[in-house]
Amino acid sequence: EKLVFHQVRGEVAGASLGLAEDVKAWMVVLSGQGQTNDPRRFAGQTALDLIQRSTFPVTVIRAAMRELPGPDWRPAKMLVPLEGVPLADCVIKQVFDLAQELKVDLDILHIAMAKKKPPMVVGAFTSPRYLDHPQYDWPAWSEEFLYRFYTYLHPDATLRLFHRRGKPDRVALRFAMENGEDMIALSWHGRLQEKMAATVRGVLARAEVPVLLIRT
Repeated sequence: EKLVFHQVRGEVAGASLGLAEDVKAWMVVLSGQGQTNDPRRFAGQTALDLIQRSTFPVTVIRAAMRELPGPDWRPAKMLVPLEGVPLADCVIKQVFDLAQELKVDLDILHIAMAKKKPPMVVGAFTSPRYLDHPQYDWPAWSEEFLYRFYTYLHPDATLRLFHRRGKPDRVALRFAMENGEDMIALSWHGRLQEKMAATVRGVLARAEVPVLLIRT
């Protein structure tokens, strides 16, 4: 491991992402909300611009976390909440590839939301059919998930599947705290406007662990 300092000029987000492209980075890391910031905002405007423009995975470390990662921090477990929307195989594969780079185990958390039907996407992996009664479909769903994606997992990693019900951001944050997760990985569509990406904004605003954003 080595630390290399670079100096760039120009508009911050564009210059930073240009450098990431030049050095073939596989992740961008930035600081989120500080203690003196408006608590309704999880990052400053420059950080928001970089997050939304990046085609790289972005890890956001909230500056107001009770305990910030130190120089010896090494993640061991990463939580991947799935909130019932269909996921393309390529998204899950990217999550598993990043887990391999980070050398972390994966906790996949399916979060059922009552009265909300997921959109249909051809070829995507959908949520269980009976969200209000997961016991009817959960065993088959779990088996299909493992059958379809287990080959993407690196040999030394552990994969665990969980099911919870409720508001996705609150459930994910509570699960992360209760189960000692070191990171939370979220897939998203790259837009943070009001009424969009509610789970991403909710998690970023209150997370006590670094949050990895993977753009779909």
